[in-house]
Amino acid sequence: MWLVRGVSSEFHNTKRAMFACLLLSGCGGSTHHAADLGSDLADLALSGDLAGTTGSVCDAYKQTGCIDGFHCTVATLNGTAGEYCIPNSSDTPIAEGQDCTAVAVGEFMADNCAAGSACIAYGPHMRCQKLCLFRRTECTGSEACVAYSGSPTLHSGRYLYSCAAPDNCDPIAKSGCTDPFACYLSNSDTSGRITVCLQPTGKNLDAGGECTSGRDCNPGEICAGLGFCRQLCDQTAAASSARACPSPLECMVDSGNYGACE
Repeated sequence: MWLVRGVSSEFHNTKRAMFACLLLSGCGGSTHHAADLGSDLADLALSGDLAGTTGSVCDAYKQTGCIDGFHCTVATLNGTAGEYCIPNSSDTPIAEGQDCTAVAVGEFMADNCAAGSACIAYGPHMRCQKLCLFRRTECTGSEACVAYSGSPTLHSGRYLYSCAAPDNCDPIAKSGCTDPFACYLSNSDTSGRITVCLQPTGKNLDAGGECTSGRDCNPGEICAGLGFCRQLCDQTAAASSARACPSPLECMVDSGNYGACE
């Protein structure tokens, strides 16, 4: 995931020599390879006005601001993330939900994903994930809009997220993920949370510890609304079950059957 802040506007107003030095590494599986974009760019017959071409700021959510032959994605320049126009590869774009790797395009680290998605690392996965604004209705199937894209740009007051599929792990039993990942409830979108494999921050907070993310807490816990780690519970579990809260705590519903012991 690309997390950083803005980029100098001076770059966007300078005619770059990067068009002569595009470099792409492999992207995706054996059926998806990043193409040499040098010939692609030559075919565009670039004029003095480079608006909408490589490095132009654009809107990755609406897919606006780029000329034909380019797509808007979340990319990084010198480690700083933003939404930029990147040339389309002559290879077949990697479809939403498929594995990907970042590719170098001149001075940018970008992707070869289909327009409207971006190559985003979320937990153990790096996939072309559909961009969304924290609404599950913008995703398909069991996916939820919970994976931060890394873009610092606000869209209608929201940061840009992406759709992610559940890992179907068990955050109470602490099962279903491989080391160094552990099972957590995701952050919530408009319809609740999903269970995902994420890497702990290393804070390893016990119940009662102050947290900013569920990953600050020990596996089996959740960072509750007031910013404290709480033991996870299953409100459908019998009182004697290990999935229930120890007396006198009660399981306060958070998402689906999952809740926090309060």
